Amino acid sequence: MPARQPRHVLYAEPASDYTAPLPGVGRGIRRRLLDIFDKVLAGIEREPEDGDDRQAEKPTGWTARLRSRARRWVSEKVAEQRVLWRLQGQRRVRAFYPDQLDPETALAIVRRILAADSRRHLGLAVLDTLYLLVALLLTPIPGPNLPGYYFTFRVVGHVLSVRGARQGLARVEWDLEASAPLGELTGASSLPGAERARLVRAVADRLGLPRFPKFCDRLLGDVA
Repeated sequence: MPARQPRHVLYAEPASDYTAPLPGVGRGIRRRLLDIFDKVLAGIEREPEDGDDRQAEKPTGWTARLRSRARRWVSEKVAEQRVLWRLQGQRRVRAFYPDQLDPETALAIVRRILAADSRRHLGLAVLDTLYLLVALLLTPIPGPNLPGYYFTFRVVGHVLSVRGARQGLARVEWDLEASAPLGELTGASSLPGAERARLVRAVADRLGLPRFPKFCDRLLGDVA
């Protein structure tokens, strides 16, 4: 989808038949890290996004507020990296692009995004692994090791993103299809907030993407 020109981003909705990113992989610490990641991801993917913030009561107490803030952060990271995670093991993928572009340009943009994501997530995986090792020192302390869970999710997410990006670059055959609704979003970032929100909602309804408006909120800023 187009964002602030000339930037583009990749987007996908959650799959209804969610499965773990790397099911049945090994034992020991690697399996434990993946189990933690899968548990958090499954909970995020299976719950509706729209309306949650408006309907849920505001958490009270610093622990509840910390958990709520962490959950919102995880939801944002899932939305940003979902495409990369789902590219793992894929051989043929259909991608829709704004109809102002030609297929060659669209494919070049996809490949440029994937190459940049591969480099970025590799660096972040190394950095967050160091933080995770420090967080694991807190394990003997009674109570949940929230920093440990936090950095576990980050590390595993970055590693899976690198794998997915490399899969998209080296092994995926891309079927590209022009989309008029996506083309209507070109320049949306320059519209007033309320007008932009209506446009994004209309495009999301036409494309059947219920979580797309919230993703655009995060990408382009508050549209309320």
